[in-house]
Amino acid sequence: MENKVELEIRGIDEKTLLSLNESLSPEIKTLPEPCRGEISIEGNTLRIFVSCSRIGLLRAVVNSIISTIDMLIELRKVAEDE
Repeated sequence: MENKVELEIRGIDEKTLLSLNESLSPEIKTLPEPCRGEISIEGNTLRIFVSCSRIGLLRAVVNSIISTIDMLIELRKVAEDE
């Protein structure tokens, strides 16, 4: 059985969207073997699809992706404030 998650990031500026895509692409392309993923930009939305055969592994992968997104957006805010 394949477990799947789709993440959509909306409402951020184009520069941040491109930075997120660039930063997350290597992670998505090198997911552990029982998983696979895709990342794309459609309009002003970043879409991330991840599927894994094991739910625990999917949870770990998705948590890692969300943490990375949160960190990158926070870094961007700090950089803009300086």
